[in-house]
Amino acid sequence: LVCVHDVRSGGSAVSSWRAHAGAVLGLDASAQAGMLATCGSDGVVKVWDPRGASADAYTCVASLTSHADQAFSTCFFSADRALASVGDDGALVLYSCAAADVVP
Repeated sequence: LVCVHDVRSGGSAVSSWRAHAGAVLGLDASAQAGMLATCGSDGVVKVWDPRGASADAYTCVASLTSHADQAFSTCFFSADRALASVGDDGALVLYSCAAADVVP
């Protein structure tokens, strides 16, 4: 479960959703585009867009299935033009956000 809180309004939850089939193990927020990336025990890395979000969830704009086992860390880098993830399969996977239309 991912929960987004607004710290300016006392920390109340503004959005929450089930992001993965299993546990969410990692999350990163892009500094430039306001996107979120999550990874989980299902081995999937997902990218979420807050624009056009319903009251209870962001919109999944990419579901990346490069890991053979759980993915436990993800990170935007290079001015949000790339995303990296690390998994229990021993893989460090790099994604081009522009090529995958991950970040508009």
